Amino acid sequence: MGSTMDAGGNPGSSAGQTARSTPHTPTSAETLTERTVSKYLSTIVDDPSVQLGQIRDALLQRINAEIELENKGRKDAYSSSPPLLKLQVLDELTVVRVLLARRRIVAISLSGARAADDTVLAMFCEMGPDEGLYVISDAPIAQLASDVRPSFSGNAIESLLKRLRIHAPVVSKTIDAHLIPVANGVFDHDQQVLLDFSPDWVFLAKSPVDYDPLAPSPIIDTPHGDQWDVESWIRDLSDDEGVPELLWELLSAVVRPGVRWNKAAFLQSSRGNNGKGTLCELMRGLVGPDGHASVPIANFGKPFALTELVHARAIITDENSVGAFAKDLGDFKAIVTGDIFTLDRKYKDPISVSFSGMVVQCVNDFPKSRDKSASYTRRQLFIPFKKYFGDTERGYIKSDYLKRPDVLRYVLRRVLAMQHTQFSNPAACQELLAQFQRENNPVRDFWMEFEEEYVWGLLPTAFLYDLFVAWFRKTHPAGVPVNRNDFASNLVEVLSSDSQWVYTDPQKKHRPGHKMDDFEPLIAEYDLHDWMNPSYSGTDPAKRCIPALKTFYIGVTRMPLGSSASGAAGGSGVAGGGPEDQAREDSARDELVDA
Repeated sequence: MGSTMDAGGNPGSSAGQTARSTPHTPTSAETLTERTVSKYLSTIVDDPSVQLGQIRDALLQRINAEIELENKGRKDAYSSSPPLLKLQVLDELTVVRVLLARRRIVAISLSGARAADDTVLAMFCEMGPDEGLYVISDAPIAQLASDVRPSFSGNAIESLLKRLRIHAPVVSKTIDAHLIPVANGVFDHDQQVLLDFSPDWVFLAKSPVDYDPLAPSPIIDTPHGDQWDVESWIRDLSDDEGVPELLWELLSAVVRPGVRWNKAAFLQSSRGNNGKGTLCELMRGLVGPDGHASVPIANFGKPFALTELVHARAIITDENSVGAFAKDLGDFKAIVTGDIFTLDRKYKDPISVSFSGMVVQCVNDFPKSRDKSASYTRRQLFIPFKKYFGDTERGYIKSDYLKRPDVLRYVLRRVLAMQHTQFSNPAACQELLAQFQRENNPVRDFWMEFEEEYVWGLLPTAFLYDLFVAWFRKTHPAGVPVNRNDFASNLVEVLSSDSQWVYTDPQKKHRPGHKMDDFEPLIAEYDLHDWMNPSYSGTDPAKRCIPALKTFYIGVTRMPLGSSASGAAGGSGVAGGGPEDQAREDSARDELVDA
């Protein structure tokens, strides 16, 4: 029988042999820490009185006690594993777990997606001016981290924030149309009641105005010896029928960002002192300094110009430079309709953002851009401000009255009671939009001027472009006409809703048939030499304005009487129509193909 050795390597008893053979599975410091932290945090989850410094000391004491037990177990079992070192400070992951257990810290996806690599850190605020909001700022989180581990360096804090962003729950902004955060709670628009704040709702900004269901409209004595109230003031901003009511709708839209308005409001006037800037001041008072951003339309698409849209719930801009040119309106259109766009941030990675809110732009002339598309004009709501208050300017309305809490409380109550989900469109607004479309898109203006004058039933694209260039040089002598490709693209947009003319396929060839037999007077009027009869040198326009025709043309075709562009373009006509309906549809199609 072999001899036994004691702990010093000397022969010993059989009892020593038994002690040395006691099994022991080593436990890592990370496992001990994770187990200890989980157990301790569960015991204080309902005790908010325990401070972060107390948690730090309690955890270090408990973790080191577990390490001491582990080391004793290794020693008693004569384990080959080295003893664990006691902790002097909490590790980074433990600090992250403490912060997540004691504060509502989340990673907010600003695009609505659940991707953790495209989020921003935010912490719920339970009291103070930001009560009920998630505040996007590293500073308060870094301060809490320092309370847990005071020895954190600046680089260590940056590392912790990155890890915190990984472990924090990913949430999306609350954009429910019926939930509207205000100073004293969350207003339920459907039920017309005020609810308490909750960390379950992710709001980044709120109205700084208290909701008061009984707020009256204040009547204020002015220095001019009369009285002022906000209802009368808005009514006096416009004499156009329906516009004052529309202005109230706009104020309501500004504080209800969850509704998809799909419109940008352009407050237009060619001169100042018309009230639109003062109206914008009222809007800013309703949404608060953190609830709005000011982005001129020419700045959309520029680097870092949209940074404030991370938290803003409205874009309110009362200064657009006259003649400013917007090169790229892709982000503008995405923002108006709530689509996702890429937000560039200084010194940080770009993130995907979906903006929910109203866009308001004050303009003294029509905004200029390369974008002539219908998708741009569909997003525009032009509101004319025709009145001039320069002779009776009352600066105290903007600087004093519209900032008063009682005035703001009444306006908030008034606009939150409104139930509309679309804007009305008074005749004055429609006329202004039509004027903008003509000035912004000379192709549209050109088509509207001549669409009823053409004699031909087939208008070749080449003929239309030659006529457009001649007309443009006459009407815009200092301008440069668009090239032929852009002309054709714009013409497709213009004719997309035309019931008389159709441009179904810019590459489709048509036989002239009898559609170009008659002379076209516009050839003579605009001296289009390439479309004149090359074999006739007289002055008779009936002979001079008939060109030598080609076999095929690409161009625009006039619809036969009783037909529609949609039907001729391949629509099914009337469901269940009889032979006569089918014959008319076939005739319309033959007019288009004609080959």
